[in-house]
Amino acid sequence: MEFNFQLPPPFLFNGLKHHRQIILEFIEISKEKKFSIDELNIAMKKVGNSMIDLYYGDMDPQEITDDIADLLKSNSNFYKDDYYKYVLAVPKKYRKLKIRDGSEWTLLLGKEADTYLHIHPARGSKFTKRVKAISIKTAIMLKVFFNNELQNGDLVSMVNNVRLEYLHESPIKNEIDTIRLKRVLDLL
Repeated sequence: MEFNFQLPPPFLFNGLKHHRQIILEFIEISKEKKFSIDELNIAMKKVGNSMIDLYYGDMDPQEITDDIADLLKSNSNFYKDDYYKYVLAVPKKYRKLKIRDGSEWTLLLGKEADTYLHIHPARGSKFTKRVKAISIKTAIMLKVFFNNELQNGDLVSMVNNVRLEYLHESPIKNEIDTIRLKRVLDLL
């Protein structure tokens, strides 16, 4: 698979999970390169299985991390030891920063030595929607394999095809079960 979105160290950020623009790029590359279902499922594992805060604003990941780095540097909290002290100084063990577009970003400790600055959109932040991981995975697969049929096709059948055949998840029962998915599809 030829899609490997990574920010330069010290940032750890899962764009396929948290950034609309990265997801859209992934969908386009997946269609162009004709990634196999197995390759796509490997990528989908990076999305996880929980609730996700998805940023849909106009800033690209590099702009976001530049803003965060500038804010942390202005308070002498950017470099590893200072950053650890900054995050660990509060009981909840994470911090939030507001960047120039008004969105807020959660700052956590990364697990690797070179990517110690783990970020993701803050829950309830401007330009952020909280969605289920399965909705993102399903929407990605629908856009890759059924994009032309999405306007006029039977959404329940397409969703069940994707969930059963591609994602190995249980089927949905009816149109009501597609409400959350439609919100994600509208973002993508």
